Amino acid sequence: MEPPKKTVGEVSRLFGVSPRMMRYYEKMGLLRSERIEGYAYRVYGEEEIEKIQKILLLRRLRLSLRHIALLLDEKDPVKIRDMLTMYLTHTGQEIGDLQIIRRALRELVKKTEETARLPAGHELVTLLDTVHPAERNRKEVGPMKPRNEQAKERGKLLDGEVRLVRLPPAEVAAIHCVSDEPEEECHRRMAQFCRETELATRYPGSRVYGFNHDTPQGHGYELWITIPKGFPLPDSFQRRRFAGGLYGAHMIPMGQFEEWDWLCQWAEHSSYYQKEERAPRGMGGLLEEHLCYTDWMGLPPEERDRHLQLDLLIPVCPRHHQK
Repeated sequence: MEPPKKTVGEVSRLFGVSPRMMRYYEKMGLLRSERIEGYAYRVYGEEEIEKIQKILLLRRLRLSLRHIALLLDEKDPVKIRDMLTMYLTHTGQEIGDLQIIRRALRELVKKTEETARLPAGHELVTLLDTVHPAERNRKEVGPMKPRNEQAKERGKLLDGEVRLVRLPPAEVAAIHCVSDEPEEECHRRMAQFCRETELATRYPGSRVYGFNHDTPQGHGYELWITIPKGFPLPDSFQRRRFAGGLYGAHMIPMGQFEEWDWLCQWAEHSSYYQKEERAPRGMGGLLEEHLCYTDWMGLPPEERDRHLQLDLLIPVCPRHHQK
């Protein structure tokens, strides 16, 4: 007897992964759901459920979705082994770099304690040479890597790696969709609204924010675009007021939604800022700003996910000063 199929919601609860992330895996070609006649929801069979387990495990090992797709598609066990061996070698090199950095930092702490000051530049060069002479001539050492790469190695963000932005208050046009693919439906209707009103041409400074907004009827998404006061709206759109305020911001390429956890953990552990409860309530005040949105809309649909960048935004206030 064939094992029972599971709905998107059931698989989401089983593995602790959001329905949105699963839909993104489908768009990437990693998963494939199916419909059963007379049943309202998409479902996953046993093979796809096992594939989800593999994807989540490999993501925990910090493989990119592109590499995971190659591994899942590859049938030759020798090639699979070679791909994993290559990644293992790369990981070993990163671990080696981090160990060197740790030894250098320990020596730096020791020297600072002995002299009650930060060593001078030539002393730092000598210190690095004593830890690992070859490191002096390397073009790139761990601390010089992009911040997102450092955060990826640690699996978290630190103070100084999260940008602080103050978003201005604004009137927004809001579209809320509940469906199998609410994000895509929101973007389609927002693009139509922008074309029909020539909003991007008339007001090129408009900003676009989105957030999950579920209802008892299913998974939902809400998309906002800032508009001039009193700008006419079609019946399908709602006029809302965005209060703005101070936010912690972390930029990601489309699809790396697991980094939401990094940003939330930063707000929990930061020495200077903490999360502030604020509207909209759909994601507890969390927002996603779609950067260069009007330019992105002009791309062919098959190109969009490769080029979209998002600012993940968490509302914050100075620690110990939350009202």
